[in-house]
Amino acid sequence: MSFPKAKLQRFNDIQDSTPSPADYNISTKNHVSGAIISKTERFTELRSPASSDSSFISNGAVPTFKTPNPPRLLKGVSTNVNRKTKQNLFATADDAEALKDKIVECNNKDLFIQELTEDVEELKQELNDLQNVISKLKEDKYSLELNMEKLNVNHADSLRDLKENYELEIESLKKKTLEVSQTLDTMKNILIALKEDTVEELKSLLKSFDVLQNLIDLLNKNFQLLIVEKTDQLTAKTKQIQELEDNISVLEKVHLQEVDELKRMHQKEIQTLESDMLKTVTNMHNIIDTEKENGEKRLKQMENLKRREIDVLKGKFIEQKIKLTEDFELKIQQQKEDFKEATILTEIQTREKCDAIELRWKTRVEEVRLEADAILRECQAIAEYNVIQSEIEKNKVLYELSEEKKKTDTLLTQNLEIKNNYVTLDTKRKTLESKLSSVIIELNTTRQELGQEIEQCKEDIKKATKDRNLYELTVQKTHKTVEALKKRLMKSDQDVEQLKAELEATEESKLEVEGKCNQLMQELEILTDLCDVIEEQNKLSVDASLVQLKEELLNKVDTFKSQADEEIKLKENELNRVKKDLSDARKLLHDQHILNSKAQECISVSQNEIKHLEVLNEKLTVSENIANNLLKENSKLTTVIEFMQASESDLLKQLRDLKNESKTCQCNSQNMLSNPSGNDELNKKYLELLERLKLVEDENSQLRTTVDKQNCLIGPFRDSLKAYEMEYAALMNEKQHAEKEAQEMGMKYADILGHQNQKQKIKHLTDLKKKNIALNEEIQKLELKTRSQARTIENLKSELTPKKLLKKNKENLDQSNGSLNTSRIDSPGPLKDRN
Repeated sequence: MSFPKAKLQRFNDIQDSTPSPADYNISTKNHVSGAIISKTERFTELRSPASSDSSFISNGAVPTFKTPNPPRLLKGVSTNVNRKTKQNLFATADDAEALKDKIVECNNKDLFIQELTEDVEELKQELNDLQNVISKLKEDKYSLELNMEKLNVNHADSLRDLKENYELEIESLKKKTLEVSQTLDTMKNILIALKEDTVEELKSLLKSFDVLQNLIDLLNKNFQLLIVEKTDQLTAKTKQIQELEDNISVLEKVHLQEVDELKRMHQKEIQTLESDMLKTVTNMHNIIDTEKENGEKRLKQMENLKRREIDVLKGKFIEQKIKLTEDFELKIQQQKEDFKEATILTEIQTREKCDAIELRWKTRVEEVRLEADAILRECQAIAEYNVIQSEIEKNKVLYELSEEKKKTDTLLTQNLEIKNNYVTLDTKRKTLESKLSSVIIELNTTRQELGQEIEQCKEDIKKATKDRNLYELTVQKTHKTVEALKKRLMKSDQDVEQLKAELEATEESKLEVEGKCNQLMQELEILTDLCDVIEEQNKLSVDASLVQLKEELLNKVDTFKSQADEEIKLKENELNRVKKDLSDARKLLHDQHILNSKAQECISVSQNEIKHLEVLNEKLTVSENIANNLLKENSKLTTVIEFMQASESDLLKQLRDLKNESKTCQCNSQNMLSNPSGNDELNKKYLELLERLKLVEDENSQLRTTVDKQNCLIGPFRDSLKAYEMEYAALMNEKQHAEKEAQEMGMKYADILGHQNQKQKIKHLTDLKKKNIALNEEIQKLELKTRSQARTIENLKSELTPKKLLKKNKENLDQSNGSLNTSRIDSPGPLKDRN
């Protein structure tokens, strides 16, 4: 078989055109073997539900499977049998209706199975998403653990100062916790006293009601006796009755009027009670709505603040933020889990209470549910307040971390200043050594220059002596030449004749030459005299200049020697001082190395202590959270107590009204002894009042049970507070021990940093003054911060005080009169949730 354009469907989605074999109602008498139902008249009655249930089928061409038709052998017989079987197949309309109902049930089950499969697929997708998120969170956890290690290494020094500040804050918090505990004890004592007073008043009222009941019983007995007596008297005084019938009719009219007035008063009282109940319900609704709105606003504000803080702190404190956010997320998760457990417990308790109350008083179900919802919303508000407080603590911790980082930066700058001072001292020492070497070099250069000048003077003297000797040699040579010429003239005999002529000529020339020689000799003599004078003058001048130069040089040498000796002495003294300073500096460095080693040991010990303190800090934060939870629970208890007090005041008013009514009843009973009909009405009223009293007693017992439960819940928190105080005392002892060690280290460091030079002392004193001024400014800033923090804490305390809570609750109760109908319409009741 082929199905063109057939739509694939599930097996459950297909609607069978044929019924099940169990639904056939074929009679055995009319059964004929080989009978076949015709196609046209087959299951005509079953086509109506299929056509009506076309909403389950999306396409018109739905594949339907029918039974195959066997070959027709007997036409005539088959038609007759078909008609008979058709008439007897679904003879009753009940079977068809049952089939229709079953088909509808099958379709509904198929739809339900489809929805369940879709839900299962959605849950699988959510599981996959959660597994991916878990893997990402594990990776983030690994990276954050690395960052945590880095942060622990970097912020080891800053945590010391945090420790001190934190301990100061712990002291202040301890004082505040003591004050809060004292206030709580006073409130509890007041509550216990109020409970005892209310219990005594209720006991006295119960006794008075018992007395009243006894009196009423006695009055009934007396009344019956009087009736008997009056019946006896009526037989005797029939005549008087006839006279008094008119008076009785008048009295009956008056009595009816009084009864009508009493009924009206009773209805008015019922209406006032109903209006009061409605007002309380509307007040509760309004409070819940306002708390919802405030919680949503707070959540929005906190989300905005978190986003802003994340944007601001992304660049600076990413690692710190991740660490702190994880810690606070864990705390928030714990708080959420605690809150969920608390909500589950409260829901279970409220459900049990509601079940018990539904069995007894169906009219009070809505009120009890509303109270339970109010308690749950109060718990939600408390959880939100816990989140806000944790975020405030986070901001405080971040602010303290920033301050501690600033302090560490200042310490680092001081360390850098000390290092710079050491470097400057080294540079000064090096400059002094370089100056000394330069002075020695200058002395050597002056000595070399003086030696060079002396050598130049000696060379000048040598040159002058050489010139004199050369001049003397030239004169001697000229004398020798003249003597040689004379000898030659004396020896030249052969040339005498020639020489005679020549002699005459030569004599003439000789005369001339002699004249010239004489002139020259005179000139030579003059020159020699001049040379002698010059030599003498030169000798005298040179000797004088040499003597002067010697004296000057000797004086200069002496002065330079004295200066050099003085400078050498000064430099030696400075060298000795520098050597002493170097030795002192080496000693200081050695001591500082020792101190650094000790400081490193102390740092390691302090790091271990800081880790221990971090653990203690976490414990303290947990204990603080517990204390805050206790405070919140106490605030809740105060609100509950106030509500109970208000309810007790209402009950007291009702009891007073009941007393007044009982008094009126007594008066009416005395007045109505003559009227038995009025007595019956008063008995009915009395029974109603007794029922009201029972209701009030039940409510009071329930309130007592709630108070006992809340006291039981407060018990373990008191133990945790005691443990917290013990831990705080241990931490204070550790703090004092650490302060003593820090003072000892500071004294050692001050002894090491002792200055011997006056200039250094003056510099040290000026530095100390500057540091003192800076520290005073920091102290003023810290005092301003502490004042602002104290103000904020006082504001928070004033917000959490029970008086203001009372005022707020009263204001909310007064303001809730205008919105009665809106709160009824908007607030979802418990019966609506069940429906």
